[in-house]
Amino acid sequence: PMHTAMAIGMPVPGEMGREVTHAVTAVSTSRHLTSEMEQAMKDLGVNFVVPVEAYKEAGFVLSTFAGHDDLFRGTPLSCVMRNCGRIWKNSSGSADTYHLSHPVEVLRTFISHNWSVGRFQKYIALCLHFNLGIAAAAALSATVVLTLLHILGVIPCYEDKVIGGPHGPAPSGWAVRVIVPFIFVIAFFFGREIVSFIGFKGPDVFLDKVCIHQTDIAIQQQGILRLGAFLNYSDEMLVLYTNIYLRKLWTIFEVAAFLVLRPRYKMKVVPVNMAMLYIGAICFTCTGPLNVVVCRAYDLQDLLGVALTLVYNVIYIFILRRWRRDRQAIQDMIQAFSVHSALCAVESDRPIVCSNIVTLMKAHELVRADADDTETLEEFDKLVRSDLPQAFEKSFGKYLTFSYRQVLLRAFFASMTMGIDSLGGLGEADSTLQARQLIASALNNLSWGLLVVPTLMATQELLASCKLHLSGWKDLAIAVCIMLFSCWAVPLLQVFDYMLEEAAESNAWMAALIALNLVSMTMGSVFMTRLFR
Repeated sequence: PMHTAMAIGMPVPGEMGREVTHAVTAVSTSRHLTSEMEQAMKDLGVNFVVPVEAYKEAGFVLSTFAGHDDLFRGTPLSCVMRNCGRIWKNSSGSADTYHLSHPVEVLRTFISHNWSVGRFQKYIALCLHFNLGIAAAAALSATVVLTLLHILGVIPCYEDKVIGGPHGPAPSGWAVRVIVPFIFVIAFFFGREIVSFIGFKGPDVFLDKVCIHQTDIAIQQQGILRLGAFLNYSDEMLVLYTNIYLRKLWTIFEVAAFLVLRPRYKMKVVPVNMAMLYIGAICFTCTGPLNVVVCRAYDLQDLLGVALTLVYNVIYIFILRRWRRDRQAIQDMIQAFSVHSALCAVESDRPIVCSNIVTLMKAHELVRADADDTETLEEFDKLVRSDLPQAFEKSFGKYLTFSYRQVLLRAFFASMTMGIDSLGGLGEADSTLQARQLIASALNNLSWGLLVVPTLMATQELLASCKLHLSGWKDLAIAVCIMLFSCWAVPLLQVFDYMLEEAAESNAWMAALIALNLVSMTMGSVFMTRLFR
């Protein structure tokens, strides 16, 4: 304090005088000193350290809305998802967009993104995070209803020659394979809009364009100053990740604030490329059982289904290899991260962002209070390199990208729908033999979906990580080789078909098929959940 008083009283001219004035102002307003301010004070022989309490007070300002509760705003999730994410078209905002938000007490999700990324890419990532559960629930509900309608005879069955085997065709349902995929896709893309029509607007979320005023500069500056507070009062942070995310200064600050203020597991990362890969895989998978219905109904011996499955697998593995390259690039980018190399559209924002990062780091005692800006930002770089990989690994796995629940959903459309449709034929079964055939077919497809399909998907992704440096026709050749290796499942399919035929007449084989399903469920709940995430 004595040295500060001396500094105030010193008539220091020029640039040094301005830095001294800024230093005194910084101390009085609980902001941190820049390296230029500290150097000016040292040149005058004034050596003092801003106490950590001052940084804590400044950090308190950055991470709370004390005295500015009107700035804490959120918008319903339905607003963010409306009209295929029309609000994401561009970053331009107005008073009207600001009025789409309202004062809140807590936020469900802080959405962190870059405006340079396309609207539909981000919308698909949002659908994967927010709509997948709705789509799965809609698909399962429709499955139950359609199966009951088949059993009651409301929806007619068709004669399936494969299920009947040598005993002749057996009645089988078809509606689950044909109708449910369309219901799933509609719910995946428009689920939030549909439920908003019945009054459920969804949780409140943060979107910068809506929750921070874009035309009133004074309110805008106050909102930007409290980005850390928005994060601090959000249940989770959703990162819509692309390769430019860690190159933009403002998204780096959002990461900084979250890593300092919130637990790591609260950060959810959804790479937009991964989201597009998943929904593409789901759509292709849905066509498989539909092809089976067409082939069996017109006695095409499943040739069309086999051919399309082979082509689909090559395309999927080829795209999967591209995603694995992107995934490796993400890890490399994190390890090479540096806040100094970040891009900033408005260069005058750089000292503001860096100043706020330094303040938060010191306020939470992640560096020494007397550390200069350079040292503090270096420590922040280390924090990102050590902690961010954990958040990313939590979001899309250490070895395999998709969660077991996401894989099971694909397996549901790839195999289980055929088994459930088999049960739909029970209402038209004219003998005990046909009923046993239908039940055995359902159990067959259930065990296939619970164990074989997830194992096949895991094998494909692990092999897709090999020889990622290859490109062009060599890359395509690797995809074909992986597809051919995946044909290990074909002999297994023959074993399942044999069990299906035997279980129709033998109680012992039926018991074996039931035991296989129990083993599949056990292994799925123990081994597969560890293998995936």
